[in-house]
Amino acid sequence: MEAFDRLGAGPLRQRAQREQDLTGEPGRRGSSDTRAMNRLTAQEQRVAQLAAEQLTNREIGVQLRISHRTVGHHLGNVFAKLGINTRTELSHLHAGCELS
Repeated sequence: MEAFDRLGAGPLRQRAQREQDLTGEPGRRGSSDTRAMNRLTAQEQRVAQLAAEQLTNREIGVQLRISHRTVGHHLGNVFAKLGINTRTELSHLHAGCELS
């Protein structure tokens, strides 16, 4: 954005600002701040909560009455939104910030 400011490219700066607002502040990916958790849908929050408690996809599916494949889909979204790759990281985030 600073480069666009220097170049006087207002529309490009605005676009860069919108993109940054959607992705979050640089260096904040994977942080345990509450805003990251608030980006999850209600179903993603429920799946993340149960996964953080070390339940398997099948166990989560039984509790939420959805298929284990749907659980996997939701977990993929959770990982992408929170900038994490494993359930262990999810457990650490959960320990530092309530998911519900």
